[in-house]
Amino acid sequence: MQLELIKNCVGSRCMILSKDNQLLFFGEVAYCDLVNKTIRVDGDSQAARQFVRPMDWVKLSIRQGSQDPHFILVEGEVDQVINRYFVLKPKLVIEKSEEREYFRQPVMRKVEITAVNGEEADKPGVIVDVSVTGVGLQSNEVYEIGDCLRLSGQRLREGGPAHDLEFVVVRQQALETGPYRHFYGCKYEHLSTEAQDKLCCDIFALQAVRLRSVREK
Repeated sequence: MQLELIKNCVGSRCMILSKDNQLLFFGEVAYCDLVNKTIRVDGDSQAARQFVRPMDWVKLSIRQGSQDPHFILVEGEVDQVINRYFVLKPKLVIEKSEEREYFRQPVMRKVEITAVNGEEADKPGVIVDVSVTGVGLQSNEVYEIGDCLRLSGQRLREGGPAHDLEFVVVRQQALETGPYRHFYGCKYEHLSTEAQDKLCCDIFALQAVRLRSVREK
């Protein structure tokens, strides 16, 4: 088990997720004990006491920076919960990169583009897929590379959080079949750490649904 990976992430922000990939709260990797093979995770406010208990199985998604394409995925059992932090006994530590097959998840949800290049709009389209770096969009509207599009209050899944996303068109392709004539590859602009965390949570949840459906076939 690669605990050294976690040692290098002390001080980094992380998402704490349940066994079935539901976001519990955000926190920080505060300490890694290589001798006893435990991690201390500080939570926001009293979140640790509210959402985790000893013997719970949780996951950590640890990022060392928004520009770093790698992240650490940790799974393990909660050992102690003390005030605003908890101690985790890791059972699995994996380093991953934001590969297309892992992070780009199908969505196929109808959306309304609420602004184009800063001007209010009401342009229909469909989000085909989503990743931590951008979205795939189908539309009958003509957009140019470099155009800045905005979505407000958009949910990517039933029961999920609402997102305010701004992105720039970086790729365009004509479509020969289907109800939409254009496909656009878009990259996020001005995505805050909080917004990125919320987006990652949705991607984990979407991935969990997809994996369950594959297993059930």
